[in-house]
Amino acid sequence: MEIAFLPQSFLIRLSDDARTRLMLNYAMSGTLIILVCAMFGNAPVFGEIPHVCLMQWLLSVPCPGCGITTSLLAVAHQHVGVAWRANPAGPVLSLHLVLQAILGTVGTFSSRRQQAALVMLRTSSRVALAIVLFVWVFRIL
Repeated sequence: MEIAFLPQSFLIRLSDDARTRLMLNYAMSGTLIILVCAMFGNAPVFGEIPHVCLMQWLLSVPCPGCGITTSLLAVAHQHVGVAWRANPAGPVLSLHLVLQAILGTVGTFSSRRQQAALVMLRTSSRVALAIVLFVWVFRIL
């Protein structure tokens, strides 16, 4: 569940080492998501986006991601109650994004700690994914 969306053509200019580029991608992607949530979370356009869930529409069952965006935006603005009501997994995913940004930065600038940072990041990802799935099953039942 690591989020890394920066193009390799950009990252290759910053480092020759593939693992360092991966860690840099994790650090920068996590940081960008946190910044966007913090800076634009109160923008009127976010309140006007209609809720559309294809899984809910087709199967009458909410998807695991329903409410995640609202929850992440609420956490970014310290509205934990709103975040919890939108999707209880959102605060955990917020913590995972912060860890991703920190561990990606550690792995980028410390080759000695790169493997340990990668293991911790992947463990955090698995925990976050398990919580998202747990919340989803709990909501269905």
